[in-house]
Amino acid sequence: MRILLDSFVSFFRNNYMQLAAALAYYGMFALLPFLLLTALLLGKSITSSQEALEGLHRLTYQMVPEFQAVIFNELISLSRLSDTWGWVGIVSCLSCIFPLVVTIRNVFLTVFSAQRKRPVMIEILRDFSTTIFLIVLLIFLVISQIIYDELIIRFFMAISFPLYIVDFMVNLTISTVGMTVFYYAFIPVKVGLKHICVGAVLTSVLWAVINPTLVFLLKLNPKFGIAFGSLKTVFLIFMWVYFSFCVIVFGAEFIAQWDRRKEWGILSTKHGKNGVKETSPPLERDPPSLTP
Repeated sequence: MRILLDSFVSFFRNNYMQLAAALAYYGMFALLPFLLLTALLLGKSITSSQEALEGLHRLTYQMVPEFQAVIFNELISLSRLSDTWGWVGIVSCLSCIFPLVVTIRNVFLTVFSAQRKRPVMIEILRDFSTTIFLIVLLIFLVISQIIYDELIIRFFMAISFPLYIVDFMVNLTISTVGMTVFYYAFIPVKVGLKHICVGAVLTSVLWAVINPTLVFLLKLNPKFGIAFGSLKTVFLIFMWVYFSFCVIVFGAEFIAQWDRRKEWGILSTKHGKNGVKETSPPLERDPPSLTP
């Protein structure tokens, strides 16, 4: 509980909402190309593959519940042009995702108080491979949704088990697995798998709480964001992406606090044996660098 409180204090003290805003900015540019590349890699026949469409639609709903129709309609329109998509189109999509990957890595470097130590070209290749890895991860999540729809739901329907409980638990499990892999790929220091898994569970639970909360607020006030006029939908999607990245950064801060507390506990034990007074781990960080 103390670690959770320290993470909360550190999140606001170090102005990590600014980092989440930077991630949301790049995330808005990367969202549709990200989904589009996933659709193309799932197969050129995705527009006629009902299972793949339903899996991708469910995943989009988990990401942006109230606006999945807008995003998905654009995705379908673009994926129908898959015959015209060559290497130029694929590279252009990757160029939209790459800055997001670089920014995520810079944010995690700030959260974990680490620095890039490899040569520039090695770092670029590493970020590029991480971009490909994230697309593969999204494909895995889509396939998980397809398996869930085709097998698990039918099984629990056959035994008359409450589907809303199954739906919540399966989505939470898929989200936790995805976030565990995500954190493992981006955390720049050596961290115990236990810490990463618990941080991923925390992130998934917060996600499961925030999404319906935002849906409820929008239903409570349908005119929210009307000041943006025709850009209202864009503003609301940006807001959704922003809060999602707030949750992700908070989860990373929780992992960092837990790992840092463990390191300080080891140091305090050593210092205690030598008669040195125990101190607490600092909550403040160096100013963030967000340049991709």
